[in-house]
Amino acid sequence: MIAKRIAIAKMFNEGHDYQAIRNYLKVTDKTITSVNNLVRYGNGGYSIVLNRIFEIEEKRQSKIEGKINLLKPPPSLGGALAGLAIHKAHQKIKQQAKLKSILNQKQTD
Repeated sequence: MIAKRIAIAKMFNEGHDYQAIRNYLKVTDKTITSVNNLVRYGNGGYSIVLNRIFEIEEKRQSKIEGKINLLKPPPSLGGALAGLAIHKAHQKIKQQAKLKSILNQKQTD
């Protein structure tokens, strides 16, 4: 259940409202309110966890961007087709990372 509570805090931090959180995570308004109050008026535990999560996500993103740079062709081989291939690869990598994140979150629930 702690994973859902952390997800609630993360979604609040991202600007989601009660209805979106309730529908996505399948939690009650009481749980959402409890987490919201702890985030706002608690002693900072959720903030520490959320900061750590954001650090991990930033590292993942920079790792993904590093892999994308490996896909870039040398300047002499550039062109519209190569640019399109890089763009598609970038989209695919982002999509896979997002899917992994969602699957990991559901596995912890």
